[in-house]
Amino acid sequence: MGKITKKSINAVLDIYKRNSGDTVLKLGDPDNGDSIVMEIALKTSLTISEKGIFVDRVVTPCFDENGDFMPQYLDPLFMIALLQMTTNVPPIEDTIPILDEVGNETGEKSTIMNIEKTYELCKAINLVKNVADTKYQALIEELRQMAADKLAYMKDVNARKATSFGMLLKPYLDAAGNEANISQEALTRISNAIEEYKPDKVVTM
Repeated sequence: MGKITKKSINAVLDIYKRNSGDTVLKLGDPDNGDSIVMEIALKTSLTISEKGIFVDRVVTPCFDENGDFMPQYLDPLFMIALLQMTTNVPPIEDTIPILDEVGNETGEKSTIMNIEKTYELCKAINLVKNVADTKYQALIEELRQMAADKLAYMKDVNARKATSFGMLLKPYLDAAGNEANISQEALTRISNAIEEYKPDKVVTM
């Protein structure tokens, strides 16, 4: 058996890269002789770091500040992350004025993604249905499973936090009867428990 060298390792990696290249989705207009209205460049693979970013973009904003799951955001966030991280299609943005501390316009503008319109664009392009490339479809399935795993994990973490929080407060609330009888030590522990219970802040896309 021949010795594995750095040269042979690089050769294997080159072959892998050549066979895992990107692809193109061509969207036609059936009412106009199937003329091509858009060509979309597609990445058929993501790095480990990019997959982590993808999952966080999908899952984290699905929970509100109390840690409650908001399922209505799951599909839009997944489809938008897919658009952002695997295609060259820009999201639809709105330009809004920047306000100062008292709510007055500063004269400067900022752009934010329009979630509703970008989600409509995702459904119109329909990467899940219209891309026949097997590597791209495998990537979608992998990302779906990773998002589902992270979602289940966060639900479990939030449930355990809520249970622990309730168990910590119960003896003080039951024994105190009213606020005047709660000791300073109890107030401190309750305050610390509330601080520890706060879920991670929601991140934006």
